[in-house]
Amino acid sequence: MKGLQTPLSLGRRYIKNVWDGKTYVLLTPMLYLTRSNIYHEVPAGFVTDCASWVRRRGRFEEAAVMHDYLYSQQAGFMYANRIFKEMMERAGCARWRINLYYYGVCCFGWYAYHFGGK
Repeated sequence: MKGLQTPLSLGRRYIKNVWDGKTYVLLTPMLYLTRSNIYHEVPAGFVTDCASWVRRRGRFEEAAVMHDYLYSQQAGFMYANRIFKEMMERAGCARWRINLYYYGVCCFGWYAYHFGGK
C-alpha cells in the first residue's frame, strides 16, 4: 500500500469483544504517511479488533488498525474517518467497499469514538 512505511504484523489475543470475541495486538509499530505528508505511528502493543463488524482478512486491515488507533487517541472523528478512506483507496480496495465502510464508520462510529466502544 502506498504510504504504508512498515508492514502490518498482528498477533491474536483472546480477549472477548462485543462483536466476535477476537482482538489482536500489534507486534511491531505501523507507520503510515498520509497524502498530505503527515506521519502516523501505531505503536507495538496496541490492541485492536481490526474491523469489529467484518471478518479480519482483506486489503482494508491496515486502514482498520489505523482507524482504531486514531479513535483511541481522539484524533478527530472525521479526520480518522478520512484517513481510513484514504488508506483503503491507496490499498486498492473496491469502490463499493470503500464507500460502504467509510459511510458505515461515519454513521455508526460516533459511539466508539465518544465512548471508547463501551
